[in-house]
Amino acid sequence: QSTWGLLEKKKIMNSILEKLQVEWKEDLFSRVIPFWSKNSLDKDFGGYFTCLDSDGSVFDDRKYVWLQGREVFMFSHLFIESSKFENVTREERISWLENARHGVEFMRKAMDDKGLVWFSLSRDGNTRLHYQRKPYAAVFLVMGFLEFGAALSIAKEENFDLSNFTISSTTYLKLALDLFSKVQEWIADPTKCGGQSTSGSSTRLADLMCEGVLAVQFLERIPENISKDVGLDREIMLSLIKNSMNKVQSHVDPSRKIFLEVFYEYLLSFLISFV
Repeated sequence: QSTWGLLEKKKIMNSILEKLQVEWKEDLFSRVIPFWSKNSLDKDFGGYFTCLDSDGSVFDDRKYVWLQGREVFMFSHLFIESSKFENVTREERISWLENARHGVEFMRKAMDDKGLVWFSLSRDGNTRLHYQRKPYAAVFLVMGFLEFGAALSIAKEENFDLSNFTISSTTYLKLALDLFSKVQEWIADPTKCGGQSTSGSSTRLADLMCEGVLAVQFLERIPENISKDVGLDREIMLSLIKNSMNKVQSHVDPSRKIFLEVFYEYLLSFLISFV
């Protein structure tokens, strides 16, 4: 294909993407964020309603922990990234951080005395309803605590009024790191969170992605000058990222152009023996 033809295609694609960017931004700020800000916050017990109908009515008031973590992450992330957007006021930004605060303390109720993280809670968070025996609910708590801690630190640097925020950003960053250590333990040995024992020679794609992506987020959100204060070893995080990237490649099936969820080293050795 000619260079001129490729340039024309690129020009058309850029035009489409620019229009979509405007549309998505308008949809985000005029519909999506207002909808969740208005209907999702549980003002009686904290946390969020996440099972909402199109009119905002609640059809299930149970608190699903992975969604609590996601919403804390969403509002915290919005606060951080919206500094780049035009026509977003400081009042709007601090309201999103307040929305994140509304859920971040509720998330602690998902952690029991043994340090395990439950999958769902009653509306008030005082009754733990369902335990999944997997580390993934905890993964979303890590994301929520980390992003909120980072947002709180940035808010302080930008001189926002944080009189309603009584807990320091470092507390949440440390909490995220401590919980991440537990997630790593549960991935290495699922029996520690009630799961089934797995072969030491097998890896799960989801586990590799969780470890690798969270390590990236820790390095992005925690500046070097406070790494020691919160207990972040940046070399260990870099090693985790490299390890995840290397192992993910073994999950690729190039013939079918897919990723395999589970990779068994012993099966690969068995097949190679016949070659």
